[in-house]
Amino acid sequence: MLLLMRPVPALPVIRSFAERLLQADLPDLPSANRALAVNFVAHRVDHLPSFTRFGVIVLAGFFRSLLALPAGFTVAKAMIKLPLPLVAEYPRLIRSLAFAYVWETWPTTTATGASATGTSLAGTTA
Repeated sequence: MLLLMRPVPALPVIRSFAERLLQADLPDLPSANRALAVNFVAHRVDHLPSFTRFGVIVLAGFFRSLLALPAGFTVAKAMIKLPLPLVAEYPRLIRSLAFAYVWETWPTTTATGASATGTSLAGTTA
């Protein structure tokens, strides 16, 4: 008998690191919009092919465990800059998916995450 296991949802594993990364990269992005971007990233990770998804979840768990340490985000940022295979790819995946979502959903977003028109980004769609 073939046993099928339900996949682990990506959001609980990637949320903490993705939120911290986006907060550092887009400090003026409203928290509600950041949460929407993180949810989008998790949704896309959930739909990756199984082996790729497994690798992403493993890396996400590693970065999530780093955040549990004192100054963990500082350590994570330092590790991202090192030429380690796959370690720098995880934040790049998070950034590319989140940035694509932010600028497709709210095209007037500036490089800091604020709205160029001065209006709230929440509730607007492209």
